[in-house]
Amino acid sequence: MSFCKTRPDESVIISALAGSAKTTTLTMLDFPESRRTIALAFNRLSKDDLREKLPAHVECKTLNALGHGIWMKIPRNRVQVSSRKTFKILKGMKDLPSDLPWSDAIRAVGAAKTAGLVPKGTKPASRPLVPDSTQTWLQLMRRYEFDITISLLPLLRKVLLQSIQESFAGLLDFADQLYMPVCFYASYPAYHTVLVDEAQDLSPIQHKMVELINPTRVIAVGDPKQAIYAWRGACTNSMELFQEQLHAQEFPLTMCFRCSKAVVKEAKKVRVPEMQWGPSAPRGSVESWPSWSPE
Repeated sequence: MSFCKTRPDESVIISALAGSAKTTTLTMLDFPESRRTIALAFNRLSKDDLREKLPAHVECKTLNALGHGIWMKIPRNRVQVSSRKTFKILKGMKDLPSDLPWSDAIRAVGAAKTAGLVPKGTKPASRPLVPDSTQTWLQLMRRYEFDITISLLPLLRKVLLQSIQESFAGLLDFADQLYMPVCFYASYPAYHTVLVDEAQDLSPIQHKMVELINPTRVIAVGDPKQAIYAWRGACTNSMELFQEQLHAQEFPLTMCFRCSKAVVKEAKKVRVPEMQWGPSAPRGSVESWPSWSPE
């Protein structure tokens, strides 16, 4: 990757198809110790894999861990995480509707956080990513197919307001680890280079977190053909957003070292015409059943 060595301040998009030696390619990139670098992973397994493969001076964290560390500087109390935070807030509310769809109500509050929605009446200074409007809530309901009526919006806003107050007191859930440092003016550490792994799966609030780090260079690595997390808030066009925001040089990895020639031929017909098989790929075979049933 001579481009990264000769142009250390320019952003890069690595569009890596399945089995195209993405991790091996990352180990070939140049990360000088003089330029502070962090690699941001989608989950702990990916983070551990990066930690094993990248130079020791490169920090490796999940996006949630980065947000958690940033927010730890805000509350006076010790920061704790509870996955049942929203449930407990709802449980403590008075005069709840008898037919309240608990699961969807909890998920709706989480979806609002993922979207960066800050309810009206929030006292701390905030920078919401979307407006707190009926239209925004309706869009969230349609996207996630929540069984929520407009009559429940005051309750959801009330829960979200209390959740924000508890976050300032030191109690977070996993969505808060991104939501609070992005929407409430936390102070971000300085990095020259940010490497984003599985960049096709980032949500709007995760994109904003990368932007707020304000690095000199971003290296976004992912496969737009494997963007499958829209159900949990990811942008379906995450890689395109990086391309638009960064005006980055794109480098495709199209050779699959994982599959046989027959499987690659099938993939080319179905989804990825640009995929190529590796030099040592076996012939392989693809078989089809004339009919299919769950049995």
